[in-house]
Amino acid sequence: MNGPTEEKRLRIGYLGGGDHLSGLADEEIAIESRGSTDLHRVRERSLDRWLRLQIPRNYLRLAGKHNFANFHILLNLITDADQNPETLAVLEKILKGYKGRLLNKPAAVAKTTRDQVARTLAGIEGLFVPRVARFVGKERVALSAIERVGVRFPAILRSTGTHSGEILGLVDSAQDALRQIVPTTTYFLTEYIDTRSPDDLYRKMRIFFIGERQIIRHLLISDQWNVHASARARFMAGRPALVMEERQCVEDGVDALPERTRQALRQIQARMNLDFFGADLALREDGELVLFEANPTMNFFPFSADPQFAALTVARDRAADAFGAMLYGHERSDAA
Repeated sequence: MNGPTEEKRLRIGYLGGGDHLSGLADEEIAIESRGSTDLHRVRERSLDRWLRLQIPRNYLRLAGKHNFANFHILLNLITDADQNPETLAVLEKILKGYKGRLLNKPAAVAKTTRDQVARTLAGIEGLFVPRVARFVGKERVALSAIERVGVRFPAILRSTGTHSGEILGLVDSAQDALRQIVPTTTYFLTEYIDTRSPDDLYRKMRIFFIGERQIIRHLLISDQWNVHASARARFMAGRPALVMEERQCVEDGVDALPERTRQALRQIQARMNLDFFGADLALREDGELVLFEANPTMNFFPFSADPQFAALTVARDRAADAFGAMLYGHERSDAA
């Protein structure tokens, strides 16, 4: 069938911007993205009339304003609660009277810092959630937060608003952490959990929750505990068994995971209260998951250009279907 008529195409506003921006920018100007997911790139553009709506931190003081009533759906792509707290607060104010569908509501996104997510997901059967302390880099404040949360050592120290395996290091004690912090920076201290498999390798599975669906994006395997995307080229490439293990995991999808695991994933999705987000997890032999992080800022791209990993693009196709179902519902069938 042909695509939807102009009358049936949805008008969708993509909310971008953040605390690093001031003022509005022309639609054609490239804007540096900070604290924003790239998941929207999987969408089928032919199905909607979309427009980027920039929301800077000083939006309320600008003379010109967006007319949100012109859009059936607003898709919030300002997703990092640590990098963009001011802009998320502005969005919460200006969208209170919006009558259309708002995906990833700012108030829900604001609750996705590492420490808040650890509290939100604690207690889920089949999910181990490491404790996370958040503090500014002052000795008394840091020690108080570490004691209050009960963080056990060793622990991972990182600045807030950082991703992609960017850390300050693994610390063995509170005093070790204090030697690395400065008063002008805010930090997370996360319990380190040894997730080595019986073969002495580390595995990190990324799952995207989109609408009502769950898609396995990848299974990275490394000989180092801080597993991130570089492991695919550095360690996995040239090891056919590892390449095939990731491929099978992605192709088989969530349905092939143990029931205990799937139940935990359903609980994660329910508690996060978001329309779309990602989670990095380790899967133990008994089906228990270990949480590394969960947030709506998690990136879906890029895909490896190495032919060994070409089959992993099935995750992109599944994410596109899930994203279309979330955005268009029954209208997506008009383009089938």
